[in-house]
Amino acid sequence: MHKLYKLQRVFLPYIIAVFCLLATCSVMGQGLYDHSFRDINNKEVRLGDFAGKKILFMILPVNPADSLIVQLKGFVAAYGNRVQVIGVLSQEDGASQATKAAINARYGNTGILLTDVLYSRKGGGQSPVMKWLTSKEENGHFDMDVKGSGHKFFINGQGKLYAVLGSNSSLLSPFVQKVMNASESGVQPVPVKDSLKS
Repeated sequence: MHKLYKLQRVFLPYIIAVFCLLATCSVMGQGLYDHSFRDINNKEVRLGDFAGKKILFMILPVNPADSLIVQLKGFVAAYGNRVQVIGVLSQEDGASQATKAAINARYGNTGILLTDVLYSRKGGGQSPVMKWLTSKEENGHFDMDVKGSGHKFFINGQGKLYAVLGSNSSLLSPFVQKVMNASESGVQPVPVKDSLKS
């Protein structure tokens, strides 16, 4: 009996520590790299495959202006393989299964990865990836709703959301260049968020 009590005393702190660790992990939720989505060609894309690389999520309009296509091509040319651009096709902005072929043709030569049609706005049908991007409980920085196409979400190489920019920020602007270069010096950037006017 005395040996059993001694064993309990020795192992009890370890057992409590394991339970605390498990409870902490379950409260923290999933990281971005734990999520996946379907691309426009219905192939599964695991975000964990982009670990170590910056990611830019951008809500795309169904009928983009030529200037946006030029911006996307210029951005991809400037940052090359340092960033993965993921264009989100938003159901609320008019993307549908019927318009996928036209959308794919329009954005196909920009060098970006297109999602399948997703619910981007908050609510019961919101996709898990968009929930992570728009909920502070999930991403640790921002709690906001997508107001339309053009919104940009910047993820660093560790899978952390560090900047959210509205539709009024050009991908080729000096400010976006500063945001992109913010974490390359090894210093963690302070999260920034510009005006989210549509």
